[in-house]
Amino acid sequence: MLGVQLDALLLRGQLPDLMLRPGGMLAARVVDRASISIAGIVFAATLPGDVAPGDTLRLRIDEATPERLLLRVMDDPAQAPPAPALPLPGERQARVRVEEQEPEGGPGARPPSVTLSYESPVLGRLDLRLELPAGAVTAAIAAAAGEPAERAGAAAEELRAALERATGREAHVAVTPRHDPFETYA
Repeated sequence: MLGVQLDALLLRGQLPDLMLRPGGMLAARVVDRASISIAGIVFAATLPGDVAPGDTLRLRIDEATPERLLLRVMDDPAQAPPAPALPLPGERQARVRVEEQEPEGGPGARPPSVTLSYESPVLGRLDLRLELPAGAVTAAIAAAAGEPAERAGAAAEELRAALERATGREAHVAVTPRHDPFETYA
C-alpha cells in the first residue's frame, strides 16, 4: 500500500546523515493522524487511513525528490527488498540481514534475541546472535573455520567490553568455527 508522504527537505534538514534513496527502508512510529516520528523527530506526514497512533511502520522509499518523499508501508515481509548495502572503509560495502524473533512464553522460554548475518568482504559470512537474559547480554558468533574464526575470536574481548559499555549489563561473547558443507563431483 502506498500511503506516507513527507517533506523531503525538512527530513534531510533534521536528519542529514539519513540516506534517502529509492529502495531504502525506514522505521517510523505513528504519532497522530497527521504525523510520524523517525529517529525520535516528529514530522508532518500524509498517512493512509488504516494506521493508528502508536503503530510502528516499516517503510520503503518509493520516490525521493528534493521536495517530497513517497513511502510504501510494508505489510508483508516478502515485499521487503534485499538487505541494504552498508558502506565500509575502502569503498567496499557489506550487507547485514536482521531477523527478529519474539520469545515464546512459558517456562524455559528463551530471552529476547536478535540474529544477524553479516557478509564481511574479508571474513565471509558472520552469524551473530544477541540475547538479553536477565541482567546480562550474550553474543554468540559463528564464523567460517580457519582464519575468519581465529580473527573473530581475537576480537571477542573487545566486543565483550563494548557490549558492557553500551548496555550497562554483564556481557558474554562466544566465538565458534562454522564448518560449511561443500559438494564435490568426481
